[in-house]
Amino acid sequence: MADTNVKIDTKAGTVTITLPIDERTSKSGKNTLIATTGGGLRTDASYKGKQVSINVSAYVPVDQA
Repeated sequence: MADTNVKIDTKAGTVTITLPIDERTSKSGKNTLIATTGGGLRTDASYKGKQVSINVSAYVPVDQA
């Protein structure tokens, strides 16, 4: 995903991941995906000299009427 950004701040002890919002219904229909990497994604970030990969899905349950 081209707009995905990963920053690692070892002093603060944090990893910050920025993904674009891409709202859609999950394959199961039970959730609304808000943002996802679409599976494992290699990034340009590194930690202790090694390339960092991420796998992220942000979602909310679909309201059941």
